[in-house]
Amino acid sequence: MEKKLYRIIIAEDHPFFVQGLINTVNDFGGYEIVAQTGSGDELMHLIGRNRPDLILLDINLPGKDGLQLTEEIRKQYPAIKVVLLTMYLPSEIKVSLDNIKADAYLLKNSGSETLKDALDSVLAGEKYIDPNIHDVRISNNDSFANQAKLSTREKEILKLLVGGMNNAQISEKLFLSEFTIKTHRKNIMQKLDAHNLAELMRKSGIV
Repeated sequence: MEKKLYRIIIAEDHPFFVQGLINTVNDFGGYEIVAQTGSGDELMHLIGRNRPDLILLDINLPGKDGLQLTEEIRKQYPAIKVVLLTMYLPSEIKVSLDNIKADAYLLKNSGSETLKDALDSVLAGEKYIDPNIHDVRISNNDSFANQAKLSTREKEILKLLVGGMNNAQISEKLFLSEFTIKTHRKNIMQKLDAHNLAELMRKSGIV
């Protein structure tokens, strides 16, 4: 049985950067670039025609910009993953990460490993923020950023906690010791700056 190839559209108007993306993504394996455009106006037509799994989207495309396009993609094709590509920090474009509807926010000067991490994360249903913007001041109420601080295991435990399970129940479900669950829970609380379950639920953005 052949391994599924994830279908990608690249929406970027700088030819040299596009070629670099194509080469890098092809080197990863497991992905198929089905279309490329440098126009925000053309992108929605290409999505309808090619039905990608994921879009690598420049935030500053001519025509409709990446933020506008992300909103449209979310409404029309909610299952498609969107990775925003930019040279700017969120603070420089005066937006909160929590108001960005994309699945990932990636700086263009990041390396191939960061791109691979972003692709793997969003296709696994997780949010991803480029680690090179970890020093940006982000509101504690920014659930996009807060969830991206957590490891995959911590996110799994967080969802179970918010769902009403206690440490012992989570321990049994995940086949981990109760001590390990308590350690993860403590780390989650510290990362999200939460002092009780109600704060945890609010800051995680899960509910």
